[in-house]
Amino acid sequence: MVSSDLKLKLMVLPASLYILLLTLYPLYKCIELAFSKMIIQGGKIITLYAGLENFVRVFNDAIFYKSLETTLIFTVFPVVIELILGLLLAVIVASSKYSRIIVPIILTSMVMPPVTVALIWRFMFYPNIGLFDNLVRMITGYSISWLGDPFWARISIIIVDVWHWTSFVFLLIYAGYVSLPTQYFEAASIDGGSDFQIFRHITLPLLKPTIALATLFRVIDVLQAFPELWQLTFGGPVYSTTILNILVYLATFNFHDLGYASVVSIILVLAAFFATVLYSKFRRG
Repeated sequence: MVSSDLKLKLMVLPASLYILLLTLYPLYKCIELAFSKMIIQGGKIITLYAGLENFVRVFNDAIFYKSLETTLIFTVFPVVIELILGLLLAVIVASSKYSRIIVPIILTSMVMPPVTVALIWRFMFYPNIGLFDNLVRMITGYSISWLGDPFWARISIIIVDVWHWTSFVFLLIYAGYVSLPTQYFEAASIDGGSDFQIFRHITLPLLKPTIALATLFRVIDVLQAFPELWQLTFGGPVYSTTILNILVYLATFNFHDLGYASVVSIILVLAAFFATVLYSKFRRG
């Protein structure tokens, strides 16, 4: 007879093999490439040990630091805005008698494919005929190069990300909010607590784990963002919207520099790992 313990291990085995083959092995190859360089000799590609040469090149590269700055901006500002809007929408919609109608409408943006979202917004940002440019010209009399100016290109990708993913944050917080125990709110109302006091001292503390989880998901999503940004700006102008994930793509497919791309990939993995560790500490503390 096979013990239940062994049965459980056998059931977990396929998933474990999947993780080993499709996660750990690519990570190992990435680390190996980060310490290697490739040369073409006699019509063959030869891999040589390069030590820390690739790391030195990355940390001495101005484009890397510009991409790092863009990644930080694109991580902080959209995520903070999405958390604020998602929280406010969740509280407002949960108290509305039309929530069953409103929730699917809000979630419409989330289910749209990233490439479709990017193409729609790219047309809206288009000079002279785009909706945004026409609105700005009607109000100020001036035209803005939304995707052609480095500053406005960064603003544009933040706008698109907020529009696309606020609904995802709303969904998580809304699900957490409607599942909160009602006795705390009833007791606070009986004691004469105002809506703001109830929100600050009861709603927010109870929703902290949900907000932390939404933050973790969005940070990891932003770190691996690609389709929307690529379709909107292709990383330009002058690398102003090139986040680290796009830099990996450019280094790999445009410059064929796998060592450089592997180092940047490792930095992205460490950033995601660091975000996960912070979330775990927050949950425990």
